[in-house]
Amino acid sequence: MRIGNLEDPHIRRRIYGWVAVALFFIGLGLMSVKARYGYRDRRFDFACSDGKYYYAYVASVFVDGTIDSEIMWRAWGYPNDAAKPLDVFGHLKNIYPIGISLTVIPSFLVAHVASFAIHGVTHSGRFAPDGYSILYQLFNFAWINFLAWATFVMLDSLMARYFNLKGTAITLGILGAWLGTQYLYHALRFPLMSVVVAPFWATALIYMVAKAVDRLEESRQVSWHWAGIVFCFAMAFVCRNTNVIFATFLIYPFYLLIRAGLLPRLLARTPLLLLGCVPVLLQMYVWKYHSGHFISNSYGREAQFYWLHPAFWQIMFSLRAGMFVWVPVWTLGTVGAILYLRGTRGSWMLGCYLASFLIIWYVNSAYWAWPFSNYPNRGFLELIGLPAIGLGLLIQHTEQALARRRLVLGLLVLGTLFTIAMGLAYDARRVPRYGDVVNAMGPWGARWAR
Repeated sequence: MRIGNLEDPHIRRRIYGWVAVALFFIGLGLMSVKARYGYRDRRFDFACSDGKYYYAYVASVFVDGTIDSEIMWRAWGYPNDAAKPLDVFGHLKNIYPIGISLTVIPSFLVAHVASFAIHGVTHSGRFAPDGYSILYQLFNFAWINFLAWATFVMLDSLMARYFNLKGTAITLGILGAWLGTQYLYHALRFPLMSVVVAPFWATALIYMVAKAVDRLEESRQVSWHWAGIVFCFAMAFVCRNTNVIFATFLIYPFYLLIRAGLLPRLLARTPLLLLGCVPVLLQMYVWKYHSGHFISNSYGREAQFYWLHPAFWQIMFSLRAGMFVWVPVWTLGTVGAILYLRGTRGSWMLGCYLASFLIIWYVNSAYWAWPFSNYPNRGFLELIGLPAIGLGLLIQHTEQALARRRLVLGLLVLGTLFTIAMGLAYDARRVPRYGDVVNAMGPWGARWAR
């Protein structure tokens, strides 16, 4: 393929499609290895680790007809009733939000119907319509990889339209963020946690905001994209509650709306906007089911934050779990975003990315388990657009300086290989897993790990 072909967005999307397909099969292979040789949880199940709780809602509703997570307890073969964590009403406790379950409803329903049909003919337990058999695994993982593809296609569009980047810079920026950061590790190992779904909804929110801004600037119209903004914001919130930080992306469009005197037109669409809030209403119902309150801190002690003593330096620069150390590509992308913040149509967008990054940096560093479990710092993945755009800008601005271009590309390749190698070593327990150490200390003991 000639490099000039990358100016065609259809070819770039096709490349991303092949990457998604390749990662689908790589993920299947890795899960097969884990099911056979893993040091714990030896089962072929993409709803693993915290993902089993995120996923339990959709399986419970469509298989058991309840939002109790009893089905997850059965599927994982956990011990007797005495060991179950129960809420105040005696339901199996599930502290995790519902966004991932809502997102995988399409793939779950396809797998559910297919499992019923095949099981009815074969009577094989391999195809039992129980929410966890093989077809659910395949369809859900395929859907997650499609959402990953869609995330980067939206970013591609934003990079081309608002930052005037050329095809080569866009492609390398996208692939660098996708394959060279902690996104890849979590998308392959824990796809039914919030690590792919939440970045999808966050990116969709930004995409909708950009479209709404276009309509305001070009034709003074309050378009349907505002309803999309509300829905995507709601879905991002019920995937991970800290995604409220994406309110920063609403400041500029509301400024344009008020300056143009179009706020009354938006208010006239209130019924449609409220419809977009349905995910939040469903989440409130789940909180009510488990706690008796429509608004609840479901995490309890797990939500311990040390606001006055954040691990602000450690979360980025610590050799044990610092993101800028363990994920050099993110460092490179952030540098590019800061250096070339001004001078493009999308400067407001990049400014919002950087503002959101600073906010979540503080929030994550104040959290008791600041390295997070698994490969460090998955709590930043909703901002995957930041390294993608920053890399694209850095690559494009070195186009006329061959030595600097080679340096940037060399660092990108080395950083990508480093993070992939560290991910493999991390899973093989060949490098220190500091997140496990902090988690073992618990919310109160972990204050000494700051």
